[in-house]
Amino acid sequence: ASRLASSAITRTARAAKTTAEASVSVRMVPGLWNTHTHCVNVISAVPLPWLVRLVNEYAPQPREAAGEDHDPYPELMTDPRAPRISRVAQPDLISVAHRLWLFFAAVSESERAALFNDMLDDAELSPKVNERAELFWMTSRTDSGALLLAGCAAALLAATQGHNWRRLGTCAADDCVDVYVDEAGRGARRYRSEEHTSELQSRQ
Repeated sequence: ASRLASSAITRTARAAKTTAEASVSVRMVPGLWNTHTHCVNVISAVPLPWLVRLVNEYAPQPREAAGEDHDPYPELMTDPRAPRISRVAQPDLISVAHRLWLFFAAVSESERAALFNDMLDDAELSPKVNERAELFWMTSRTDSGALLLAGCAAALLAATQGHNWRRLGTCAADDCVDVYVDEAGRGARRYRSEEHTSELQSRQ
């Protein structure tokens, strides 16, 4: 009986060790995020053109300015550039777009920084480096809305490094509050499209 008890204890200890080892292992899978044990996700930045479209098509302010606030929302998650997140509900898309628009439209650097830090906190983003000293972002959040917010935040972090906030803004044209990202990084852009730039120049 004592040998049986000892054998059972040994098996239990081995099982506990295996569970402990598995809990810190990393399993990489393709997609916007990679699922680890403990529900930790590696976050990849969403494509900036898709992020801009999300804000301009789903945030209440651009839709109202364009007279589209009663129109149906376009389908964004079937866009080839869309992040591969399952079950993103329309309220999540609207909420993330609204928060991003407030960030783009902030009138001061301190306000923009505060709004962005709030998004980072809510997304629970943590910086990490791999064995090649490459920076990446992780989060323990697993809900689709938070993962979307995290992917957008990661994209904006990459876009603003070296260029401050100058690459981001809202259109200065009349009756347009769409957002833009100046991917060229020159910081002189004030309009969401060349069409709006030409309209202003024709009036001058």
